[in-house]
Amino acid sequence: MAMISRKRLELVAKKMRSSSSWSRSNCRVPHGCVPIYVGEEQKLYEVPVECLSSVMLQALLTQFQEEIPANGPLSLPCSPQMFDWVIGLAKSDQEIITAVHDL
Repeated sequence: MAMISRKRLELVAKKMRSSSSWSRSNCRVPHGCVPIYVGEEQKLYEVPVECLSSVMLQALLTQFQEEIPANGPLSLPCSPQMFDWVIGLAKSDQEIITAVHDL
């Protein structure tokens, strides 16, 4: 199963930020973040682009790659609790990488 590239996700985020047609209630996310809607309730997450390279987040995105639309917002069918856990791991990975680079 192929991983979803960070470049592809960044392109989707850029298209979404510049397109008014995808907007859900005129949602705006900060620059450097990717909007991802999660679960049945479509909870909005503003995921920092740096987290996209996380192995755990890549695994989750790959698991649901067939359900990720080519255009429009990213939407994952997993529970918000699962996504919170994966994002927590992704942020921890990023903090470790940043700390190693600061040495």
